[in-house]
Formats: sequence, structure tokens, C-alpha cells
Amino acid sequence: MTVKKIQREALWSAPFILILIVSLLVSTGHYMLMSTLPLYAVRLSGNRAMAGLMVTLLTISALLFRPFFGNLMDSRGRKPVLVTGAFILMATALLYNFTAALSLLLIIRFFQGAGFSAHTTSSGTIVADMVPASRLSEGIGYFGMANTAATALGPSIGLYCVDRLGYNMLFVWVLVLSVLSFLSTLMVNYGKKYSSTGASPDNDPPGSGQRSEGIQALRKNQHFIEATSIRPSLVMFFIALTFGAIIAYIPAFGISRKIDNIGIFFTVYAVAVLIARTFTGRIADTHGFTKVMIPGLIVLCLSLAILANGYTLQAVLLAGTLYGFGYGICYPLSNAIVIRLCPKDRRGAATATIFAAMDIGIGMGAILWGWVAGASGYSAVFLLSSICILISLLLYMTLVFKRIPGEREKFCPKIM
Repeated sequence: MTVKKIQREALWSAPFILILIVSLLVSTGHYMLMSTLPLYAVRLSGNRAMAGLMVTLLTISALLFRPFFGNLMDSRGRKPVLVTGAFILMATALLYNFTAALSLLLIIRFFQGAGFSAHTTSSGTIVADMVPASRLSEGIGYFGMANTAATALGPSIGLYCVDRLGYNMLFVWVLVLSVLSFLSTLMVNYGKKYSSTGASPDNDPPGSGQRSEGIQALRKNQHFIEATSIRPSLVMFFIALTFGAIIAYIPAFGISRKIDNIGIFFTVYAVAVLIARTFTGRIADTHGFTKVMIPGLIVLCLSLAILANGYTLQAVLLAGTLYGFGYGICYPLSNAIVIRLCPKDRRGAATATIFAAMDIGIGMGAILWGWVAGASGYSAVFLLSSICILISLLLYMTLVFKRIPGEREKFCPKIM
């Protein structure tokens, strides 16, 4: 009698590592500008409101273009959209070096949002295509770590460039990163070729060739939003509302409570996200999404409650650590769930759908919490944010949990 050893499917490959590098380069440049362009806009205009407009404009642009690029990926393929996004980002990075007028800055920022939406949507879909199904959550988790590393590196590098070298050198360095990322995208080749209908040959069901004309006709009328992604995207929308509060108001929160070095919050947050993503995907792939998702949401809720009542740097750092752990769990798992639920030839639209939900949540959150802060203070902002997490938990259990194949069996094995 022979003993068969069951080996885990390989996750790490040259294409997978390359797409991680591309994502790190693009996201680092993105966050270098995210932390400095609002200051540059205020410098050009003398109007503090322009700082918020720089963030809002990028969000609106990304939201508008994500559905288009998602559907384009499913009809024309992943790599053309990835290369297009990298090219747009490279072109806008070049134009920043010649911009001294606020109106031109806003136009370039809008197109940068289009390029960023093309890149993030396509790269996330490519990762979902190339990683083994048995290690989907783990693979997406590692991919997300590139973006998390960029959130830790980008802002500090950008502010250093502005303080020591000036805006011109900042734009030069962003251009260098953009050129490297564009050249790297040209080398991305993970062995899957998509037809004009967006279907992968190795994923087509038996007998599908006889229905090719009907499928092509159907594809022409596909919606930009993937229906199977709406429910998990709602979960992520309410989480993103809280993230809007974090990225928009933590600095002002620190000033209002006289907490020095509040920027360390983002450092501990990024480290916690990185740690969470190294193991939660593997656990979810083995034991199910729900056993990891519920603790992640609870930790998020707790972190925001601590932040609402935090008046010392230690309390803020504890909240940042917990928020990082919770976000590092919930975001990649939600993304993996979206991929698990959608048809294989609709992964582009599915990824675009959840990203669009996050864009709307962050954008709405930045505006909503500003009103709350003005009326009731920052304690109310973060307490209400914790309620948003409870809503996410309720939505997950009522709308998503039962729709994931095999999830009930993994969550309650004895009952089933």
C-alpha cells in the first residue's frame, strides 16, 4: 500500500513576486503624493480647502473609472488594463514636474485617479487569477502587504523630499518609481490568455464552445457591477467609512488632544496590518472565512472605542495596533470572498465592485465625519465609527455568511 503525501499548491512564483513589486512601486509613489499634494495645492492657492479637494478628486476619479476598467478586463484581458494604468501614472508623474497652476494640478490629479484605479483593479484581479484556489486568501493577503508597506514608506519619504529637497525633486522621484513600475508591468506574464469574451480556456466548462456566440452576445451586455459582489462590498463599505475617519482626522484629533507624535499611529497601524496578513489568509483557507472575519470585526470595533476615549499617546498607539490587525484581517478576506463568489470570467468586475464600495466609503466618510467632528467632537466620530463596524458584522452574518460555499460546514462542523 502506497502512502500519498498531500502537498500544498505552490504560491510563490516569478510572476507573483513581480506583481508584488509592481504594486509596491505604484503604491509608494501614490502615498508619497497623497501626503504632499494637499500641501502643494494649499501653497499654490492659499486656500486650505484645496487640501481636501486633492483627496476627494482622486477618490471620485477612481470611483468613476473602476467599473469601466473592471468590465474592460473581463472583455479584453487583464494585462492591457494593467499596462494602461501604469502608463497613465507615468504620464501624470511627468506632468507634475511642469505644473505650477492649480487648475492644471487638479486635472492631472483627476487622471492620476484613473490610472490608479486601472492599476489596483487589474493587479488585484491578476493575483486572484494566478494564486491557487486553495491558497486564495493567503495569496491576496500577501499582495495586500505590498500596499501596506507603501502606506508606511510613502508618506515619510514624500515629506522628507519636500522638507529637504523641495517639490521638484519629489516629483522626479515619483516619476522614477512610475517608470520602473511601467517597465515592470510589461514583463508581467502569468500564462493565462483571455479571449475577447474574457473567458479563460482552462476555466471554460465542457461544451462551452458550442455556445460561444451566445456567450459573446451576453458579454456585450454585461453590467459594470458584478451582482455577486454587492453583499460583501456592502460589508467593506461600512468598514471603509471608518477608514475615512482614520486617514482624514487622526492628525487633527492628535492636535485637539495635545498628543505629540501622532503620526506614529500610522506606523504601528501598518506594522499590525503586515503581521495580520502573514497568517490570517492561511487560517481562512483552512478553517473558513467566518472564524477569522468575526474576530477581525470585533477588534476593529474595540480599536475605535479605545480611540474615542484615548487621551494619551499610549492609548492611541494601542488603538492603531488593534485597528491595523482588524483591517489587515477584514479587507483581504472580503476581497477573497468576492473572488470566491463570482464567476471566473467576472473577476475584473467583481474586484472593481468592491474597490468602488471602498472608494465611496472613504470619500463619504471624510465628509460625514467632518460634520460630526464639527458638531460633536472627535469622540463622537470614533464612537459612531465603531457602530459602523457592528453594522458590517450584522451584514456579514445575514447577507454573506450563508452564501459562501462550504462556509457553514467549516464554521459549525459538529452541527453540520
